Amino acid sequence: MALFKYYPPHRSSMLDGPYVRFSPATEFKDPFDGVPILRNFDGAAITRTRYEYAVRKSYQDELSKRPRPMTLSDFQREHFPLEKFVALQKKNMPKYVRQFYKRYEEVRQIGGVLSLCRNGMSAAMWSHYAENQRGFLVEFDDSHEFFQQFKRPDFGAWLEIKYDDRRPEFDYETGEVDEVLGFKSPEWAYEQEVRLVRLLNKQPLGEADNSGRPTLFRVPHAAVVSVTLGANTLADTRTALDQALKSNEMSHVQRCHAVSDHQSYAVLREAGWD
Repeated sequence: MALFKYYPPHRSSMLDGPYVRFSPATEFKDPFDGVPILRNFDGAAITRTRYEYAVRKSYQDELSKRPRPMTLSDFQREHFPLEKFVALQKKNMPKYVRQFYKRYEEVRQIGGVLSLCRNGMSAAMWSHYAENQRGFLVEFDDSHEFFQQFKRPDFGAWLEIKYDDRRPEFDYETGEVDEVLGFKSPEWAYEQEVRLVRLLNKQPLGEADNSGRPTLFRVPHAAVVSVTLGANTLADTRTALDQALKSNEMSHVQRCHAVSDHQSYAVLREAGWD
């Protein structure tokens, strides 16, 4: 099956490589995307572990100040009763949760995601991602090794998005976590999204984008199947795409144009640019 990517007009230079961009997960348009529900962050076992750590740390601090400190049990009883610690944890929990998600965002910045889709005839996609058909659509061969390598666990991840009302969860107490990048709300189901995921700080590194991050990766010419112009693609965008496709390496790429079906809400692809 084919994989598609809708592009706005200013991305016409992607065919010069051709390049694809693995965007950091923090750039997702959907605020819920890739962000799990946090479970058991204040669970009994976790609270007990935090309590024991806090007691030992405070006791070690006390040892450095007093030549003959009290025993650990006496120190704990006098300065660190469990009930007082639990009450303080409960009071501060909203702040701790915010701190957790802030650190989680830092981790998400190194996860690069290439969002593709199975739907090459979506009016909504043409509108949302190709500036109301002023952009273009690229079709890729998903059987090419460039894409298939993401099915190897040692390389990255290939995720066929599941559309579910239930958000993914991260159980802080057990460490169990759903594949957070593999779920989206059913509102996005029309995209039929496929995600390729790789760590942006892992070798081989990509080339730098405009912000200096290593997000750009070359796609073999043979992996590109077709380029479709939107119904409203402007002349300068068409010219830039045409120049890229004139190279010998891109001579096999099919040229298509989008048209609105007169019998349904579908956007169809027809051969040729004329």
